[in-house]
Amino acid sequence: MKKILLTILVVAILAVSLVGLVACNLPQVTIMAEAGSAGEELAQDYANQLGQFAKYVSAQSQRDVLIEIVAGTADIGFIDSIMANYYINTEGSSYAGKVDLVDVEAEEETYAIGFRKEDVYLTQKVNKALYDLQEDGTLDEIAEFYGLKDSLIKFEDQVIDETLDKSGFNALMERGSMIVGYTIFAPIAYKNANDELIGFDTDVAKAVCQKLGITASFQEIDWNTKEVELNAKNIDAIWNGMTKTDARAEAMSLSASYLKNKQVAVVAAGSTVMEDNK
Repeated sequence: MKKILLTILVVAILAVSLVGLVACNLPQVTIMAEAGSAGEELAQDYANQLGQFAKYVSAQSQRDVLIEIVAGTADIGFIDSIMANYYINTEGSSYAGKVDLVDVEAEEETYAIGFRKEDVYLTQKVNKALYDLQEDGTLDEIAEFYGLKDSLIKFEDQVIDETLDKSGFNALMERGSMIVGYTIFAPIAYKNANDELIGFDTDVAKAVCQKLGITASFQEIDWNTKEVELNAKNIDAIWNGMTKTDARAEAMSLSASYLKNKQVAVVAAGSTVMEDNK
C-alpha cells in the first residue's frame, strides 16, 4: 500500500513539474494601451484574463501603441477605432500593411469636450456654436475631409441659461482666445507635412472659437494628467477625442457628444496572437 501511495505521489510531482516547465516555456504576451485612455481598462482586463501569460504596459499615447506593435515590442494594443482605421487604411501611412485591426466586444463610445466643472455657461455656448456649424454645413465639410462623416452625431439646439456663472466665459472673451489641450491623435489632431497642426477636432475648435469671436490656441498635454492641466487652468478645454464617461461627467462640464467611437485591438500584420490566446 505504501509503495502504491509513493508511486502516486511521484507521478503527481512529475505532473506538476511538467506543467510548470510548459508554463515557463510559453511566451508572455505584452498588452498595451495609452495611460488614462478608454482602452486602458479593456487592456488591463484582457491581461488579467490571460494571467501569468500576459503583462500590461501603459503607453504615453495611442500612436506609441502602434509604434510598439510595429517594432515587435508589444503584441496586442487597444486604441480608438477612429485612430486605428485612419492609420491602417490611409494610403501612404507608415502603418498601412504593417498592422491588423481586430474587432473586440466593446460598447460604442462617444467623444465630448471637457471644460472645468464650473464652466457650464461656456459649455452651453460651445454647444450652441457646434449646432450652428452643423446647420450651416461646416461640420459636415470638416468631417468629410477627415473621413469621419459617418461618425458624426447630430446636435440638438442649445438653450443658453443666462443666469449661470459667466466668469469662465468672460475670462476667455477678455483674453481673446481659448487654450485647447490636445495630444497627437490622427485624424483628431496631428501635424501635416508642413508641421502644421490639423485634424477634425483642431479644425472644429477653430471654427467654434471663430463663432465665439475669439481664436483657438493649442497646447500639447500629457493625456494621463489632462484633468490636472484643466483644473490648474493651464488649458481651458480638453478637446481631443475624449471618451464620455460617468466619471468624467462628475469631474467636468462635458459638451454634447459629437463623434461615435469604439475600442479595437491592433496586432502586427498576420499575427494570430489573439486567436492563440482565446
